[in-house]
Amino acid sequence: MFGAPLFEQWLASRSSDGVGERRMTTVDRSIRMRGGSAPVVIATEGSSVTFGSLAAEPAPEQGAGQIVVGDLPGAPPAFVARQAVDRVAEVFTAGGGVAVVSALTVPGGTGKTQVAAQYARQAVAEGIELVAWVSAEDSSRLLAGLAEVADRLGVADREGDSGVSATRLRDVLAARAAPAVLVLDSASDPQAVRRYLLATGQTRVIITTNDRAFTSLGADVSVDVFDRTQSVAYLAQRTGLDDDAGAASVADELGDLPLALAQAATAIKLQDLSYELYLDRMRSLPLEEMLPADRGDAYPYGVVRVVFLSVEAVERADPSPRRGPQLLGRSRRSTGLTQQTLESAALLAAEGVSRHVLAEVLGASAHQSQRLDQTLARLVEASLVVWAKDRSAVVMHRLVARAIRDRLQASGDFKNRILDVANGLKRLLVPNEQAWKHREAGVEVVGHVMGVWDNAVSAAAQGVLTPEDLEAHTHLAQWAVRHLLATADLSGAIEIGTSVLDACESYTQKLWMRVKRKAAYLPG
Repeated sequence: MFGAPLFEQWLASRSSDGVGERRMTTVDRSIRMRGGSAPVVIATEGSSVTFGSLAAEPAPEQGAGQIVVGDLPGAPPAFVARQAVDRVAEVFTAGGGVAVVSALTVPGGTGKTQVAAQYARQAVAEGIELVAWVSAEDSSRLLAGLAEVADRLGVADREGDSGVSATRLRDVLAARAAPAVLVLDSASDPQAVRRYLLATGQTRVIITTNDRAFTSLGADVSVDVFDRTQSVAYLAQRTGLDDDAGAASVADELGDLPLALAQAATAIKLQDLSYELYLDRMRSLPLEEMLPADRGDAYPYGVVRVVFLSVEAVERADPSPRRGPQLLGRSRRSTGLTQQTLESAALLAAEGVSRHVLAEVLGASAHQSQRLDQTLARLVEASLVVWAKDRSAVVMHRLVARAIRDRLQASGDFKNRILDVANGLKRLLVPNEQAWKHREAGVEVVGHVMGVWDNAVSAAAQGVLTPEDLEAHTHLAQWAVRHLLATADLSGAIEIGTSVLDACESYTQKLWMRVKRKAAYLPG
C-alpha cells in the first residue's frame, strides 16, 4: 500500500526513463483513511484515473445515530472511481427517486454492484442516517432483506411476517423526511420490486440488475467497461509492471472488463508473470476440459478463463497444508484451506457469508480459525471476494462463484462438496422450539440453506445431481420453511415453500418417468 513518500519515490523511478514523465504527470494526495491513501489521481496522456487505496477496504463504520443494514460490500484493491457513481448522484439531485444501475455492453463484470456500493459507502461516510443494502435476487431474499431493514427501524411486523414488514417499511420510508439510501442488489423480478418501491419521500433507491426491463422503474444509469486508459493504469497499479503496451494487449484480450482485469492482475502478480506470458497461459488453457459440456453461446467463457487462472494462482500460493481442515473430516480430495473456502463460499448465499458461518461449515478448530482469517484476507487482496460488515463477512462476485461451481462440476466433485457444505450447515440449524428466540441468527442461516438448495436444484437441472441426490438436500429446505413458520414469517415461508415444492414435484416427475422407462424393458 502506497503512503505519500513511497508513492513519490515510485513515481520518480518510473520517470527516470521518460516513460513515467509521460504517463504520470500529477498526483493528488488526499485524506488518510485507515492506513490507506485515497484518492490517488494519475494523469495519463491528457486524462486521469482516480484510484482508491491499493489495499482492499471494508465499508466505513457507521457513526453515532446511523443505521447501516445488510452486507454492504467494501472497496476492492485499487478501486477505480467510475463516472457512473456521479451519474447516480445526478439522478437524485435532479429529483429522481430511483436509479437503475444496469450493464451497457455485457451482462456481468462491469462493476454495477461496486458502483452502487461506492455510492452507499459515500452515504455512510457523509453521515446519512439510514443506508440499507438488500439482496433482491429473488422474492424470498428481497422480503427477508426489507424485513431486516424494517426491524432495525423498529417498524417490523410484531408477528414476524416479512411481507407485512416490507410493506410497512415502504410506507414509513415514503413518509420519512430525512434522506436515506436503499440499494436493491442483483434484482431479477421487476414486479416483485415494483411492489415495494416508494412513490414519494427522500429515500434514494438504487437497483442493480442485468435485466434492462428494470429501466421502466427509474432513471437508467448504464455502466460500461473501463476505457483503455483506465485498464492500462489499473493493471500497472495492481501488478507493478511498467509495460503499457503489454497491459494494453491484456486489456484488449479481456475487452476492458473490470472483473476480468482484476482476476488477470491477481494471477500476474502472484505468479510473477509478464503480460505476454499471462496471455500465452490464458489462450492455452484447456477450457473444454475444465467446464461442463454445452454451456451455450451466452456463457461468459472469457471471464471464466481468467477466473480459473486467478483461482489457480491463489490456491497454489496457499501456505496451509494441502489437506487443510477437513469438512467434517469427510474431504475426498487433497485440498488446501483456500480451495475449501472458495468452494464453500461459492455454494452458500450469493449475498455474502459471515466468517462465523464459514468457520462452522469448514469445521475449523481454534487453530485453524486463525488460518481462516488469513485466508480470507488473501482472497480479498486477490479480488476474489470483498469485505463486508467491517471484515466480519465476505461477498463473492456471482460470476466468480459460477466459475468455481462449474469447475467443481467438471471435476466430478460437485456432489461431494455440496453435500459436505450442507452437512456443515447442520451445525447452525436452530431447533424449532428455539426459533423465535434465535430468529435474528436464523435469518442468515436460512439464506445459506436456500443458497445450497438453489445450487443443488440448478445442478440437478444440468444433470450433475440426480433426483435422489436432490432429495438428500430437502431436509435443509424443509428446515428453512419450518423455521420461518415458527417465527411467524408466513410470507417468507410461502415464498420459499412454494419454490421448494415446485422443484420437488418437477424432479419427482422426472424420477417417475425414469422408473417407467426402465419398467418398459422388464420381461413379462
